[in-house]
Amino acid sequence: MLPIFQRTSGFAAGQFHRLVSLVKRYPFRAALALPALVLLYVLVLIPFTPGVSDLRKAKSELPSVLLASDGSVLAEYRRSNRRWVAQDKISPHVVNALIAT
Repeated sequence: MLPIFQRTSGFAAGQFHRLVSLVKRYPFRAALALPALVLLYVLVLIPFTPGVSDLRKAKSELPSVLLASDGSVLAEYRRSNRRWVAQDKISPHVVNALIAT
């Protein structure tokens, strides 16, 4: 194992043991901290969440562009020349590439 990972894992283990000892020493505070952190998380994210009307207006008319490795345009796909296909008709490589991105 690389020395940096040994130091990092030692630091993480020390911080974990410190957290466990604080939870054991102050269990009531620890029980209150989790809902407080969830509430803070929700309050921070709500202003950045789009509304339903914003989501309905979000239909983009920009085409999807397929580029070659040199940057040249191979194809453009617009809403008018798209069609639905069954998932079993799609190559597993395409599905894996989509998941990987």
